[in-house]
Amino acid sequence: FFFFFFNSQSRTHHQMPSLIIPDIKSRVSSVLNKDTKSFGRQFMFDGSDETCWNSNPTTPQWILIDFERAVKVEKILITFQGGFSAQSINVMKDEGEDKWEEVQEFHPEDKNLTQTFVLKEPVSLTKLKLHFPTSTDMFGRIVIYKLDVIGEDSNHISRWVLCTINQCDER
Repeated sequence: FFFFFFNSQSRTHHQMPSLIIPDIKSRVSSVLNKDTKSFGRQFMFDGSDETCWNSNPTTPQWILIDFERAVKVEKILITFQGGFSAQSINVMKDEGEDKWEEVQEFHPEDKNLTQTFVLKEPVSLTKLKLHFPTSTDMFGRIVIYKLDVIGEDSNHISRWVLCTINQCDER
């Protein structure tokens, strides 16, 4: 075997990891009938196709994620329930003292499929807010089965990757 090391940050085509960790700090604007056991925010992150966050029937709605560390966000993956999608998503970053800066706006499709929203450039932040001004539901409800945020830790120290001629394993 031939072994060599290289810095994984210098790779041009490496897969970015999910920034969502177990028990990540998050808040939402509302939960349908305050029934957090059935429709709470935790269900966006549990990996199940059977559970979801379901908002109350009002607009606007929002999701806030506190990473509690500096991260660089590259893309956001969301699976809405068709008929209960956001008509637009304002991606915002925390500017401190409860001030938010809009980073980019997206217009999702009203479908049950996972949609990927790629930012024009990676955005450094510690808190992310997804603001949904309007919904495709006539009552303003938003239903999300999956939410994932892809990027990297800004404080990440270079990882080394051990490779053989035919295979690479990150360690």
